[in-house]
Amino acid sequence: MKNKKAAQDFTKNNLPKNRKEVFKTCYKLFFKKILLIGFLLLLFSLPLLITSFVCDYLSIGLKELYLSSSLTQTEYQKNLFWLRMIGSCIGIIGVIILAIGISGAMRVIRQMVWDEPIFLISDFFEGIRQNFKTYLIIGLFMGLINIYNIFVFSVDLNIVILQYVPIGIQITFLFPIFMYVSSLSIVYKNSFKGMLKNGFIFTIKKFPLTLVFSFFLCCFLSAHLISYIVIKYAILIISTIFVLPLFIILWVLFSFSVFDKYINNVNHPEIYEKGIYKI
Repeated sequence: MKNKKAAQDFTKNNLPKNRKEVFKTCYKLFFKKILLIGFLLLLFSLPLLITSFVCDYLSIGLKELYLSSSLTQTEYQKNLFWLRMIGSCIGIIGVIILAIGISGAMRVIRQMVWDEPIFLISDFFEGIRQNFKTYLIIGLFMGLINIYNIFVFSVDLNIVILQYVPIGIQITFLFPIFMYVSSLSIVYKNSFKGMLKNGFIFTIKKFPLTLVFSFFLCCFLSAHLISYIVIKYAILIISTIFVLPLFIILWVLFSFSVFDKYINNVNHPEIYEKGIYKI
């Protein structure tokens, strides 16, 4: 696949001098590749989307039985609870597959922002080969978190705050830590425990900006809460193709800037501000 050609030849003045310009350069030169990454991510998200669609379809059937008085309210709520729990358990497989797909996308995007040669398909699967274990663990944790959330919001808790406090902890700490781990794994060789520790430290040090990315990720995930099936899956498909790759690029650029500040400037000068050309 050919890259998009610039309107004029690149000179030193055209080279990106900061990460904002790196993002613009990636978007202009690699738009087709970014789009292809989106389609690859959609492919890897299909098991999760199919599982979710089947659960939604069965939920509609249960509601119709309830409205026709074929099920009592208690029976309807009980069946709906178990449908959601079983669906989320099966969905763990889909979450893990999507996470593994993201591991491939992360390597390709690393090549983009570092201004290194890109062989999209081979780099994509090389990223999976190198990092699938880390992303498998992340996917497993995210799937278990989803099961926990469904359980908490399905049972009748007398204290409503008990439902929302765990969500707050996930948004402010768990999601950011896993996001940092996802970036650390494509740059450094470290144990998962070590990456978790560094992810926690970076989350604390860069809390406000990290929280912005975590909140955006939650907005993407919240599309699963839309009740209208056609709108829900249209948004999920479009977002996966067009929005998710751009979000990953922005996150990689931000997290790499954090690594430069706290790690690379001393320990890895060879990759300090790599892809940025300050003339």
